[in-house]
Amino acid sequence: MFGTTLRVNLSDRTIDTEQLDEDLIETYLGGTGLAARILYDELEPGIDPLGPENKLVFATGPITGTRAPTSGRHSVSALSPLTGILGEATSGGDWGTALRRAGVDLVIVEGEADEPVYVHVEDGEFELRDASGLWGLDVPETTDRIQKDVGDDAVVSTIGRAGENQVRFAAVMNDVKRAAGRTGMGAVMGAKKLKAISVIGTGDPHHHIDDVEGYKELTLELTQTVTQTPSTKTRRDHGTAAAIEEESEVFDNLPTKYFEKGEFDGAWDISGPRMSEDYLTNVYACGQCPIACGRVVSMESERFGTLSDQGGPEYETLASFGSLSMNDDFESIARANELCNRYGLDTISAGHVVAFAIAAQDRGLVDEDETEMDLDWGNEEEIVELVHRIADRDGFGDVLADGVVRAAAAIDGEEHALHVKGLELPMHEPRAQKTMGLTYATSNRGACHMRAFTGYVDIYGYDVPDLEIYSDDYPRHATEGKAELEIVLQNLFNVYDSMCGCKFSYPPGTEEISVAQLADLLGLATGLELDRDDVLELGDRIFTMKRLFNVREGISREDDTLPSMFTERAHEEGSNAGEVVELAEMLEEYYERRGWDEQGRPTDEHLAGIGLAELV
Repeated sequence: MFGTTLRVNLSDRTIDTEQLDEDLIETYLGGTGLAARILYDELEPGIDPLGPENKLVFATGPITGTRAPTSGRHSVSALSPLTGILGEATSGGDWGTALRRAGVDLVIVEGEADEPVYVHVEDGEFELRDASGLWGLDVPETTDRIQKDVGDDAVVSTIGRAGENQVRFAAVMNDVKRAAGRTGMGAVMGAKKLKAISVIGTGDPHHHIDDVEGYKELTLELTQTVTQTPSTKTRRDHGTAAAIEEESEVFDNLPTKYFEKGEFDGAWDISGPRMSEDYLTNVYACGQCPIACGRVVSMESERFGTLSDQGGPEYETLASFGSLSMNDDFESIARANELCNRYGLDTISAGHVVAFAIAAQDRGLVDEDETEMDLDWGNEEEIVELVHRIADRDGFGDVLADGVVRAAAAIDGEEHALHVKGLELPMHEPRAQKTMGLTYATSNRGACHMRAFTGYVDIYGYDVPDLEIYSDDYPRHATEGKAELEIVLQNLFNVYDSMCGCKFSYPPGTEEISVAQLADLLGLATGLELDRDDVLELGDRIFTMKRLFNVREGISREDDTLPSMFTERAHEEGSNAGEVVELAEMLEEYYERRGWDEQGRPTDEHLAGIGLAELV
């Protein structure tokens, strides 16, 4: 049965095993959904996210590590030190698969250690180990040392110096180059003095599946479909940055000069195809993935040193350290990406605060005496230097290490900070696709494009036929019908984050796979009888659970907003000229369709209707 849990109490140095209630799993699946309910039940509202009262939940899902395509994923959740609301991040690689092969589905970490420790899990055995000798090491060195201690086949999830220094957007890194990046889960690990969790697993992650043959048949069909879809070839050839030029030149959707523009003259120089042409040495895939969108790059740079078969930057990183700061130097971005992986930093928030710092100096909010740096647009060497200073909390990097909201407050520039609920905006322009504005405003972890990537529909033209979603019905600058589209995709994406499957493989990311097939997959993985409507209700329940957590932490309608740049200021040129995000009208319809009251609280009637009556 899925739900085997390790409860690690760092304060009293104990590890216990538990079996989660079957009803809880049927209600929330696993991953971020199950973690949100655990945190809702076990955390008191208003606690210090960096205090011992906070808890970390590492969670797999019922498909993690199985034959299902792109199932090598897991999540990390806690109260976020960056936003003060629900924090969650997901990651690929092999760590989640290894955990399930070791006979464990979730790890709940509570308390705070007196001295640095790490947890080792191996085929049903587990122990706390001293990590004093690992404290201060970066991610690759920590991984190497642990593998020498416990075995080369160990898969390691760890923090680097950014987590140890409690940078509020520190990531939890696994497999050296994969990140549970957003919302500062690495800072929570650092505050708890938990350096790492290493895993060796040799068991069968299908042990909870009754109809193994039926599951094998369906997952083979799904894998073949994903393998053959045209989007898979594009992602394998050029990674997640395959369309950077199109984003810039066609849609004006490449954030440039801290969102002052949507088109970047240097788009080719930082694009996936350019990376493939000049720097790519290999590709890599997460567990059970037929796509292999991961980049492996090498370079010899006089200014930025040598990279030898390192993880290459993805779209968000190329834009956040590139166009957002007017930087068209690929080698500097590759180095910044390697440093973020080494130190354990979320590349979106890190690149964002770097661009904010440049904008702040350009707008006269700070000067060179305060930053001790020459922060000009496109100054690639200073961009890379700031990554070091953020991770080390050195100089002005210490200000930026607390995130854009606190950094802006420190320099009296609050109106210049681009965030939602404290989370820095990712690299998608809301004025280019207005549904993305609604996505940012209503996402449960703050500004996030991956809690409902509506760009699949209104930018790239993907359809979801069995839900009667056709891209022609959703022009990117229109607002009509966008609330309904947003809700459907939010519900689906919350299912993906809870079953722990990659969004590239399921609708609309792979439009050749239907929601009905998704229901069949989940039915076989869980033993539940599910159809399309059940899947959407499951997503609604998970999304609503997360909203309830945030409402308890003080979130209301006034937080479901966007920076005024996007609602009041239009670009003067390009395909988005004259466009602003009419958020208020979309939000009104969204609340009504969600079953929320005018303050953004789920109504008792809606809670009862989706199986959450006990929370009324």
